[in-house]
Amino acid sequence: MPQENPFTTGSSEHFPGFPDVTAGLTAAETSRITGRGLWAADGTVDPGAVRLGQTLANVLLGGTADGGEGSGAADGGEGTGGAGELLPAELAACVREVRGLAVPAYHRIEGATQDVRLSAFSLRQLGPGPHPLVVVPAGWTPFGWPLFLWSYLVLAHKGYHVLAYTPRGLGVPGLPSTSSGFVDVAGPHDWADGSAVIDFAVDHFAPSAVGFMGESYGSGISQLVAAHDDRVAAVVALSTWGNLATSLYDHDTRHLAAVKALLALTGGPVESKFDEENQRILADFQADRNLEDVVDWGRLRAPESYLELTNDKGTPTFFSNTWHESLFAVNQVLETFNGLEVPKRLNMWIGDHAAPEGPALIGPPAAPGESTSPWRRRTPGSTTTSRASPTEWRTGRRSATR
Repeated sequence: MPQENPFTTGSSEHFPGFPDVTAGLTAAETSRITGRGLWAADGTVDPGAVRLGQTLANVLLGGTADGGEGSGAADGGEGTGGAGELLPAELAACVREVRGLAVPAYHRIEGATQDVRLSAFSLRQLGPGPHPLVVVPAGWTPFGWPLFLWSYLVLAHKGYHVLAYTPRGLGVPGLPSTSSGFVDVAGPHDWADGSAVIDFAVDHFAPSAVGFMGESYGSGISQLVAAHDDRVAAVVALSTWGNLATSLYDHDTRHLAAVKALLALTGGPVESKFDEENQRILADFQADRNLEDVVDWGRLRAPESYLELTNDKGTPTFFSNTWHESLFAVNQVLETFNGLEVPKRLNMWIGDHAAPEGPALIGPPAAPGESTSPWRRRTPGSTTTSRASPTEWRTGRRSATR
């Protein structure tokens, strides 16, 4: 039986659109963007990747540059108005195909505390179920869930419900992808927010099972939510960490460059993005004082600290990391992986943080992201199969498993 549609208009909130999306993307531009991946030469998020994600969001949700209603899911329309003008032909065809299979929608989900609203995007399957759900907490960038929107289309095309959200506090003020509240750095508030997102999904999508998938910051949150919430059936953790304490401070050495880079990617100054306690911890770390408190703070946010919980639940876990990782040293990831006594897989790539997976997450053609597909099909309750497509939905390249 088809699952009940909880929204008569698709979105539960008005989507105002991304105002900077004014010019269309050509096929050549899209190819260059996906070829470069997530990072610009200066270590910031590549502007082209941001533009591609925000353009896809505007096309799917019908947001317009002037903040008008558009013709998307927010008002019950087709959600692909402007696709031909804003996207190259093949990518526009992908959007139209997915729009025929799943309803795109925009939400602001109430977090674990009443003052927090999590910006979120969903794709709800239209066909008969059961359909498992993939929840995707966004990575640590000021641009939130739109950055990986292509990967949500791929998941929906394979038959999954998708619910992506920006973790609390992250984002540029004024953008529809920004979530309110203070950044908790994958702390207990983020775990509780993840459970609140599951509550929302259960109420509105009735999924057959729930899995979490995340890149970088989103991968750590995914592991931590799964450790503390029995409803998570599988985890895909890309460019992840196992022990945040040893990632940032190990062998009496502080990883100052990593923290400096992270603080530049929240979307605002430290004073407006972190509460007083987290500001104190960050200041102590940078000043080389009270490091015992810093280590305790990091261990609280370490999936390795909750291996017993994860092992008791038997949560299947997929890790993808790089040998040349400059943010989360690979040794601590391997130690956490070795401590897992669950169905597990680890892919190791040549490259740096998020570099191998980045192109597959932001746009076609895909590569490393494809190797997680069989793993996601381990999720209990999944009956999904890959559908034929007029464009390049898949790749012949596979990663090596270590």
